[in-house]
Amino acid sequence: MVCWRRGLRVVKTNPRPWTESQQSRGTLYNAGMYCLGCFYELAGLAEGRCPECGRPFSPDDEDSYGEDWNPDDLQRWVRRVQIVLVTTGFVPVLANIVAHLTLVLARFSLGYWPSRMGQDDPEGIAGVGTLSLIAALLLVLSFPAILTGLAMCGVLVLLKEWGRLLRGGLLAACLWTCGYLLMQWDPVWAWSWIFD
Repeated sequence: MVCWRRGLRVVKTNPRPWTESQQSRGTLYNAGMYCLGCFYELAGLAEGRCPECGRPFSPDDEDSYGEDWNPDDLQRWVRRVQIVLVTTGFVPVLANIVAHLTLVLARFSLGYWPSRMGQDDPEGIAGVGTLSLIAALLLVLSFPAILTGLAMCGVLVLLKEWGRLLRGGLLAACLWTCGYLLMQWDPVWAWSWIFD
């Protein structure tokens, strides 16, 4: 059986039963040995290490290499990394939204805008105390979110996914920047009111 991978003709050497969907999509390739780390084709290499990523393998140990290569699996994994990267950017923005929503909820609960100088404590207003705790928790979680986002950027760099890194990284950086600038600016003193 002949398969096509990256424009190259690959002959299937170890026939296995494929499902009909895999045959019709042509997404499963089996031409020998593939690196478990980077999917580099290892068939015919004399070295015991992958030349692409350096992962050790042994032709005698079937657990040290893969026989089936599915490019859809790698793309799905890379897309998940990009989604996590962009999602981390929403944490500071969401913290600001919840903080300002707390202020609006206090307005409807009290019938007037609460005094941000300590007279109207968020804990004493019905339904507002819990929302202010959620805003504070999101604020605390926004710092680990940045570290997680930077780690996801590192994963995309290691996988050489420059386009996804550029799109996801720029979007996440813009969201982080907007979120933190809004926290610093605090135009209606929502954060000052919550932490007072």
